Order: sequence, then C-alpha cells, then structure tokens
Amino acid sequence: MLHNRIGCQGLGTCLIGCPVHAKRNPRMVAIPKAITAGARIFTRARAVKISNANHELKEVAVRTLDPEGYHEQGKLTVRAKIVIVAANAIASAQLLIRSGIGNEHVGRNLILQPQLPIIGLFDERIAAFDGIPQAYAVTEFEEEDHAEYGLWGYRIEAIMGTPGIVSSMLPFSGVSGMKGMAQYDHMAASLLLAPDRPSGQVEVARDGRLTIRYDQRPDHQQRLRDAAENAAKIYLEAGAKQVLIPAAPAVFINSASEAKKAQELSFAPATAPMISAHQQGTVRFAASERDGGANLDGQVYGTKDVYVFDSSGYPTTASSHTMTPIISSSRMLTAKLLTRI
Repeated sequence: MLHNRIGCQGLGTCLIGCPVHAKRNPRMVAIPKAITAGARIFTRARAVKISNANHELKEVAVRTLDPEGYHEQGKLTVRAKIVIVAANAIASAQLLIRSGIGNEHVGRNLILQPQLPIIGLFDERIAAFDGIPQAYAVTEFEEEDHAEYGLWGYRIEAIMGTPGIVSSMLPFSGVSGMKGMAQYDHMAASLLLAPDRPSGQVEVARDGRLTIRYDQRPDHQQRLRDAAENAAKIYLEAGAKQVLIPAAPAVFINSASEAKKAQELSFAPATAPMISAHQQGTVRFAASERDGGANLDGQVYGTKDVYVFDSSGYPTTASSHTMTPIISSSRMLTAKLLTRI
C-alpha cells in the first residue's frame, strides 16, 4: 500500500500521531503551504454557528478552547463573504443543522463504511507494531466494476495499533484480557473493509446534542462474514496457530476447515468492535435541490457562497480510503470556485 511517510523510524504509534513527523499529514504539508500563501490558522477554536448564510457577508460564531482542547472558554466572530465547510461528514452536517442551513437532505444519507478487525496469533514473534501498520492489502476480492455500486466486494488490510487500542478491541476483560494482551507481539491484525450504501443519519437536538443513527445492511454484513472467512484462511496458510474474530462471543478458528465459523457472526448490536474512518454523505452533491443538499459546485442549497468541500458531499461511497478522493474533489471544487471570484 502506498504511504506518504518519509523517514519512518518504526515506532508503531501511527494511529495516535508520529513523534518524528514521518507521517506527512496536513499539519506537515498543507497547513505550512497555506500559511505561506497568506492563510491565518485558528487553533483551539470550534465553529458553532454560521449566520446570514444567504447574505453577502456571513458570520461564523467561534468558541475558543482551553489549551488541552476540551473546554470552551471564550468566543469570537469571523466575518467572510465565502464560507467553506470541511469538517467531515459528521461535523459538517452538524454545523449546518445547528445553523439552520440547508434543506431536508442535510444530515441524511450517511455512509460509515464500518470495518471489522481480525487477528492472527502466531507462535513466533511478529512485532506488527514495528513499522508502517498498513503495509499490505489483499484486493483480489474487490469487484472493480459492480453494475450498481462500482467498486464493491471487500478488501483485507494489514493494520496494527498501540496496546491501548488493541486491548479495547479484544472481547475480554480481567485475567482473560491480560492473557490476551500477553500475546501482543505475536499478533498480526487486519481490518476487513467493505464499502456500504448510504445507511445512516446525523441528527442535532435543540440542546445541540449530536446523535448518529446507522443501520448496517444485510449485504454489508454478509461481505464482512465472507471477508473474515477468507482472512482466516490466509492467516492459517501463513502459519498462524489460531485466528481470533473479536466479536461477542469471540470466534476462534484453528484450521481452514473451521474458517466457516465466520458465517455465524450475527452482527447484533454491540457484538462486534466495528471501526469507522471513512465517513461520507450527509450533504450530498446533486444537480437539483430535490436530490441533494448541495449543488455540483459544492454550494449548499439555500445559501449564498456557503460550500462543503469534503466527503460530506459524496452521494455514494468512495469505496476505499477517502484521503485521495477528498483531495481530488476539493481541488476540483476549489478550481471551479476560483474561476467565479
């Protein structure tokens, strides 16, 4: 798998941040370039409401946060002719709803692309935390041109986390949890990534409380079962002594003939530690207000120059990782906007 890491020291903390700046994230690449171009960056600041969205001059109410970034302690107002919302599919919809902006499509059509972890346990030391956690993927089970959904099927991606992250995924506690984590350096983990259809909704109550509703569709559940079965076979073929699907109850697979146990996964609520890193939808782009929350230029319907330039505009799933699609679509939308101002 391709990565934008330079000078990796193999510290294994990628999922919570790189202390040697080898992971070339926006903080290291895009933000310095933006500052050089004249941008001002407000840190420890939270946009809470956009006012006058259909006027020439908009106002964005901002709450400042304490040094730890948890508690609101002050406020300020930003005035701008053009407002671009790019806070991901959850927070972008939340901000628009809280501001009373947009039509009935805003907040709907949420895509979470939930992923299921699976773990191979080996006799020899694996030390999967040493180095880049997503080095390889098995893509042979992907459907590149599904008649209705485009890129479909599923993929199996190698992954690893810190002890805290991994322990939170294991369906054990107490002595069993200690015994499980004692095998930490003998684990090889993967995430089973299966694209999903729009299946959820973002809601904001009058008191500002955020609620995310999501129904996992049966076809998504089945593709995850198939992915778990094939991932188990791959791990066992590679020499694993056992494969663990960290559901509740836990599923242990000790041989290829037992891999079909994965088909018994029920995916009942709170029985599988699903992970979502690819949120999309909620302000879907559409040619008419009847079908979406923003037009094909990203402008939110019912506003004057309030835009969404992130994955919240996607009408269907990007099917895989969303970083490249977000960069590509936001670059295109920005280029279109610059031709009009």
